[in-house]
Amino acid sequence: MIIFSPDEHLSYNLDTINLFGVGGGITARVRIAHALAQLGHSVSLYINCPMDEELGGVEYKRFQTVKNLRTDFLFISSSGKLDLSILNNIPRDAKQTILMVHGIEPPRGMDLACFDTFFVLSNFVRDILVRDWHISEKKIFVSHRGIMNSFFSPVENWDLPKNPFDLVYVGHPEKGLAYTIEVLKQLRLKDQRFHLHVYGSEQLWGNESQSVSVTDGITYHGIIGQKELAKRLEFHTFSINLQTRQEPFGMVLIEAMRAGCVVIASNIGAYPEIVQDTLNGYLIDGEPANPEVIYQVVELIENLVKDTARRKAVQLTAVKTPLDWRVVAESWMGYLSWTLLGDREGNQTVAVEHCTGCSADLLKLPDGHHCVECGQYFKIQ
Repeated sequence: MIIFSPDEHLSYNLDTINLFGVGGGITARVRIAHALAQLGHSVSLYINCPMDEELGGVEYKRFQTVKNLRTDFLFISSSGKLDLSILNNIPRDAKQTILMVHGIEPPRGMDLACFDTFFVLSNFVRDILVRDWHISEKKIFVSHRGIMNSFFSPVENWDLPKNPFDLVYVGHPEKGLAYTIEVLKQLRLKDQRFHLHVYGSEQLWGNESQSVSVTDGITYHGIIGQKELAKRLEFHTFSINLQTRQEPFGMVLIEAMRAGCVVIASNIGAYPEIVQDTLNGYLIDGEPANPEVIYQVVELIENLVKDTARRKAVQLTAVKTPLDWRVVAESWMGYLSWTLLGDREGNQTVAVEHCTGCSADLLKLPDGHHCVECGQYFKIQ
């Protein structure tokens, strides 16, 4: 199979995301390529990589040199309004051409009718494809993103020493860093032990990093590799994700959860698909610029610092929430076997339950249940 993306905003490969860090779209296409390869599939990754080489069982090839795309399954990986017009001049021969959707904006330069199936990262994005892109529900497969379990301490040893006064913000500053800083300021008015660790910068979206103002109680770490980030997250307690941007998924949420952080996130976009309020994190209603919302978050954190048992119960559930990339890859292949190759004898069986949206049968895969008619995904909790 081939995964193809003409995204040129940076040069990358597996070592890049492990050692230096990148955004969610790049992470997803590289991680799923390696997870599929580890299942025994032949995978070629045509991207903006430094050179043609084999890494970890995946053939990396510079997309600029491609002459043709002949394979069983051709995955085109989009990213925002990415221009895919280069594909109009490349001979393609695939049993199935699949668009990997990473956001809510359709790609440019290629007719969406060229795609047989759309692999999307949340029910939230699925709804947008149906409503705004006018894609048939039957052509959509929802698959949540995964994490690298091997980067984190074993789940059974999740209870690492954490500083209950440590807050963390991960991601592009524009998403909601200002709201997190306001939460910190209000907390420090009452207790100077509260401290915020910030990971990420404008470089995540291919821009130059901006200078940051020195503020008491904040440590800026910039962009670091995903392996190192996973280890550092295990020592922080509260992951703050207040924002107005409609997030298509939430890689930073599942990474923080797997590290045992208490996620406090705005109740928007795909976040409610990941966070079960009061069980594995907390969802916050309202505009984060509203002082009352900030006060609600401050009060919640203060209460959780005092209530160790309640805090640890949420953390214990959170570390078990994310899927490993291998499970995601197994689910992809299960879906393709069931819907495209006619495999009715394997482990993929129709679940006893029915879709709450359309009452159709649900396909049982390693990551949960998938509606065979409307495409909705139901994660097994």
